[in-house]
Amino acid sequence: MGFEFQLRSVRNSFARTSAQIHKEIDWFIHDKLSLSILFGLPLIILGLVGGGAFTVTNVAGTPRVFILDLDQTEYSLAYINSFRNSTYFSMNVKDNWHEPELVSYENCTSMILTDSLDAYVIIPMNFTSHLLNNRSANINLTIDYDSETGALVPTYFRNGHIVYQSEFQVFNSEIVYEPTFRPDEEFTFIKIILPIIIPLLLFVCANLVASQSIVGDEPLKRILLTPARKIEIVFSKFTAYAIMGVILAFASLILLNVIFQIGFYSFLSTFVIVAAVPIFGVSYGILFSCLSTSKLQAAQLSLFSFIFQFVFLIFIRVDPLVKLIPAEIIRETFTLVAFRGVPFTKLWLQMGQIFLHNSVILLLSVLLYKRKKLEI
Repeated sequence: MGFEFQLRSVRNSFARTSAQIHKEIDWFIHDKLSLSILFGLPLIILGLVGGGAFTVTNVAGTPRVFILDLDQTEYSLAYINSFRNSTYFSMNVKDNWHEPELVSYENCTSMILTDSLDAYVIIPMNFTSHLLNNRSANINLTIDYDSETGALVPTYFRNGHIVYQSEFQVFNSEIVYEPTFRPDEEFTFIKIILPIIIPLLLFVCANLVASQSIVGDEPLKRILLTPARKIEIVFSKFTAYAIMGVILAFASLILLNVIFQIGFYSFLSTFVIVAAVPIFGVSYGILFSCLSTSKLQAAQLSLFSFIFQFVFLIFIRVDPLVKLIPAEIIRETFTLVAFRGVPFTKLWLQMGQIFLHNSVILLLSVLLYKRKKLEI
């Protein structure tokens, strides 16, 4: 009797568990949003990678490099051509053999501080003699670390050296270089990653909070029974969370400037750009809140947006898609304003894009919220 009771209890427990599993799977299958988040993101990314849409060149484009040849020999010219004519990588190389007026020491040191040059190389006068006498030949390589394309230059130079040494059989001689970075700039890890960390971190924090603003607001259902209109609700939610996001942006810049001693060309201009990051996050958070039917679903969308931006910003830079991602828009503008000192008068296109992007997202939020059924 006791054994039969235990067996029946186990069977009932198994039946209840099976029913619960079936219910959860059935709910998930019919929840198109959760289904697309789980399968859509990894399959799209794997499809892009496997289909060849992503290559090393897609990471950042073609580096722009000046090579100033002080040696002026057949060997130094061949060294330059090993980079210009390579089939393994692509660099936009200009040298003083072909363009002596453009490629000068003065232009190299001044243009590296702008966004028109990613790196420059100086080949010393003893380059050929050292190679032919089985001695190490030193070259000077300077890279703009604010440039995403500049990050590719050291890798390209290593490959170019192998090609050059194979062609001229100078394996007993070593071409030595130690990359230096923008002159008169303090090289710190946080300064390098800042243009990427700021957009992602502030976006996801503001986005996650704002994504709960409508779907998680129970008193809002009673407010909607009054004459209050849904467009007023969306605008008030956006304004409130945007104000808090701007305060977050200001506090973050104060921390970076005072504690970590990160210098900006203009604190005020940099603040305007950084403040756009949480505003982006709030806009998309409200959109996710209007789109979702539960707090969990809104949080899933926030996580999805973070992973999507992180992967496309760091690993899969496919044009023109990457140019539409909020984190990329801010990263590019932040670098120009904070570290290059480009004034807003030259950034009207980027500023217009930020304004238009947020306006479209808010308009879409209003339209979705108006179509959303009121549940009491």
